[in-house]
Amino acid sequence: MIGERHRIIANDRQAADMSQLAGRLLLRATDILDQIDFSPDVFGAAPGECRGQERPMSEDAEPVRAEVLREGKQNHTGATITLEGEFDMTGTDRFWVFVTQALAEDPRAITVDASGLEFIDSLGLLALLRARDAAVEAGVAFRVSDPSPSLRRLVEVTGVKDLLADQ
Repeated sequence: MIGERHRIIANDRQAADMSQLAGRLLLRATDILDQIDFSPDVFGAAPGECRGQERPMSEDAEPVRAEVLREGKQNHTGATITLEGEFDMTGTDRFWVFVTQALAEDPRAITVDASGLEFIDSLGLLALLRARDAAVEAGVAFRVSDPSPSLRRLVEVTGVKDLLADQ
């Protein structure tokens, strides 16, 4: 029953958080785009002059998806969830399963080890924020340990530095 309640509350929060995060990201993107000079002088060609010269991207340019989650560890002091590789929409459901299982065990703390994280998008960040909120609501300490450079950058750009408050 409690797990279902957490899921319902988390889904409502996810929708609200996603809207807020999307709004902040769009404002930030608009600010950045306003600073870019898109004139032909800068790019060397007018729009449309490069048609027919397109080539497929090298396979080296496409990252290979890594498994984002390693086995969660649970002990008497708390749970540890390890993130590795890319954390985007393809890993958020599985991450939430780990968080829900950890909360069901009533740990003192949940630690997310983000040292192996190579990429994180807005949905991965939202999943971390949802997990923190669910943990706090359950009276469980939540911490992101060893945040990777990509996570630090996303947190900085989106203004949710409190996610890494103790770092």
